[in-house]
Amino acid sequence: MTWGQWGEEQVERVAAALPEATVKTTDHSAPWEPDNWMGLLPRWMDEVPEPIRQLGTIRRGTLFEVGADVLAERISPRILLLLTVAWGKGRDICGPCVTYAALTTGDAEGKLDRVVTSIREHKVVESYELLADPCRLKEIRPSFGTKFLYFLGAQARSPMPLILDSKVGSRLDRFDVHFRWKEWRVADYSSYLSFMQEVADRVGDTPDGVELRLFS
Repeated sequence: MTWGQWGEEQVERVAAALPEATVKTTDHSAPWEPDNWMGLLPRWMDEVPEPIRQLGTIRRGTLFEVGADVLAERISPRILLLLTVAWGKGRDICGPCVTYAALTTGDAEGKLDRVVTSIREHKVVESYELLADPCRLKEIRPSFGTKFLYFLGAQARSPMPLILDSKVGSRLDRFDVHFRWKEWRVADYSSYLSFMQEVADRVGDTPDGVELRLFS
């Protein structure tokens, strides 16, 4: 099928092929080594809550809590972005450089604040659109942009923001369902959210549970 299009056949095919969940969504974790981030990002690392800086891994559940703190204005969205990249990159030494480029983009804080406001108003697709253009940050492509939206808006429903990265996108390609994840494509992302909700309804899971099962 063409980009962003899907039908009942694709929903059935993906639902039937999903592996069983092997870990709770909140427990899905990635390794992180805070010392590797201190050299390039000391002023932002100082804002990371001390308990998180003591961890050797970052769980999705931890990032949900940070996202909730951002929405409640208890922590800066810059810190959620830093931790999102850390979770996504794991031990990849490029993580701090990606984060530094993003956070030193002109008016980075103002741009992130606009996205936070949009998510707070449950405007998920509009938030993606903000990150795609007026609020775009250096080195933050859809893979990390959608992760940031996911952790920030995890409590949102109809639709729930979801991660769309290379692993999930390539898995869906096998089922002839194609959503562009290398480029910012608003229509593709909106269609992806609808598709994942349909699959989730079919298998009795949450949309992010389906995403994790595709990722695993």
